Amino acid sequence: MNILVATAEVTPFAKVGGLADMAGALPKAWAEDGHNVVVILPLYGTIDTEKFGIVKTDMLVDVPFGTWTEYAEVWHGTLPGTTIPVYFLRSSDYYDRPGIYGYHEGFEDNDRRFIFLSRAIFEVARALDFRPDVVHAHDYHTAPCMPMLKVHYHNDEFFRHTAGVFTIHNMAYQGMYDPQRAMEFCGFPASEFYTGSWYEQDGIFNAMKAGILFADKITTVSPTYAQEIRWTPEGMGLQGALQSRGQI
Repeated sequence: MNILVATAEVTPFAKVGGLADMAGALPKAWAEDGHNVVVILPLYGTIDTEKFGIVKTDMLVDVPFGTWTEYAEVWHGTLPGTTIPVYFLRSSDYYDRPGIYGYHEGFEDNDRRFIFLSRAIFEVARALDFRPDVVHAHDYHTAPCMPMLKVHYHNDEFFRHTAGVFTIHNMAYQGMYDPQRAMEFCGFPASEFYTGSWYEQDGIFNAMKAGILFADKITTVSPTYAQEIRWTPEGMGLQGALQSRGQI
């Protein structure tokens, strides 16, 4: 099976919390089971490319973004101690800055930064000729991969047999963005955002909710957490969306 991992953090390259540890460990376990794994994350300004042997490739990917096209350099490394390829997206506009998310409330353009990442992973896979059986997205940062797979790529021969898996690590951070900006950046019709839609929560675009409702499969960090976020205030307002998906 070909598994494409889309994440904002991976140990040891970029780590803020437990997401990085899981995103670094799961590919190793899958590779040991015989699966082909590719990991994609941003090339943040804080990543030491020399230390980790990360090198620039000759790939420059075109990324459809809103009604226009943007570009990203693709850099290459491996998970330490393995041959698992890790591809880093370099964009001086989005990632070449001191920090992953910013301070306090985060960078003002985090909506744009992570929606761009979510769209770019598909185009990197295409450039690599890596046809994923599964796109595995983590938390709100790459949650938009789930609706993008269904909206933009469902009739794309390259991704026709690709399923989306969404893993929830922390419901406290949901990717709540200005709806006009977010729908435009995602390339979704503005008319698809309305009260009760799969993108909307309390009048705001909610990336986590969209990931939950569009994913083919939802997982969490533990069975206990899966129950907590469905049936207790740990669900942070998305209990209904989670319950609508049945057992997770």
